[in-house]
Amino acid sequence: MWTPTTRQKHSRTVTRYQTDLTDTEWRVIAPHLPKPCAAGRPREWPMREIVNGIFYVMRSGCPWRLVPSDLPPWGTIYRWFAAWRDDGRFDQLYRWFPSILKAITIIQPETIARWHRAGFRRYWRWKSRSRAGRPPIDADLRALIRRMSVDNPLWGAPRIHGEVLKLGFDVAQSTVAKYMVKRGGPPSQGWLTFLHNHAPNIAAMDLFVVPTIGFDLLYVLIIVGLERRDLVWINVTANPAAEWIARQITEAFPWNEAPRYLIRDQDRVYGAAVMRRLRAMGIRDKPIAPGSHGKTATPRG
Repeated sequence: MWTPTTRQKHSRTVTRYQTDLTDTEWRVIAPHLPKPCAAGRPREWPMREIVNGIFYVMRSGCPWRLVPSDLPPWGTIYRWFAAWRDDGRFDQLYRWFPSILKAITIIQPETIARWHRAGFRRYWRWKSRSRAGRPPIDADLRALIRRMSVDNPLWGAPRIHGEVLKLGFDVAQSTVAKYMVKRGGPPSQGWLTFLHNHAPNIAAMDLFVVPTIGFDLLYVLIIVGLERRDLVWINVTANPAAEWIARQITEAFPWNEAPRYLIRDQDRVYGAAVMRRLRAMGIRDKPIAPGSHGKTATPRG
């Protein structure tokens, strides 16, 4: 029962906050908390202050970032809270000292986790609140932008933005892009579609290295037709150069059998001589993106 002695023993009138631990409560809980490590940097904040910070958040329900400044930083408090939550220390304290934990308002872990999730929801709701920005545009202007986008499918945001400015509307290009009609497919054909549509007229060229038994290096040029993966040309040299590659292209494709497109990688060995030879033969050069060697459809060394 409550007596003047017990009331004075558990009184919180001398504590900073109503949720702070009394000396008696701290003496009971302290032996079950992690001890300071012998090695490493010493703790900057006493463990009792960290526990007081956790109790303050649990009792008041305030977000972690709004912890009072006279308590440890919210990041330090939350780091200890998350560690004890994950290793089951709150469960142990509740099983060992149910009456003490009720007195200091620590409740079951499920409630703590629910409060924790609710606090994060409130924080992110506050973080994502609407702020003052650009004023909304008229419905007529939004309809005009959508109509331009539908009637001119090849027009992008810069073109429509320029047309809108000519009509006297002061609007940003990003706003025009926001209200344009979103089309489901890509604006142009993708790589696989390109290969499917032009496979009979595409060849792929690649240069790779082959080591010999005498530890020398030979450079193999291979040209493949993409429609059936036919081997069109192969040759080997110890000193590859742009002029040599240009001569191999001429020998691989007679004038009436040259492909329309030639796919290659970004190797610098394909110099100006190769580019001139491709233009002279009416072949369109199609270099692939850096790092995407699989698109050449030829083996790698």
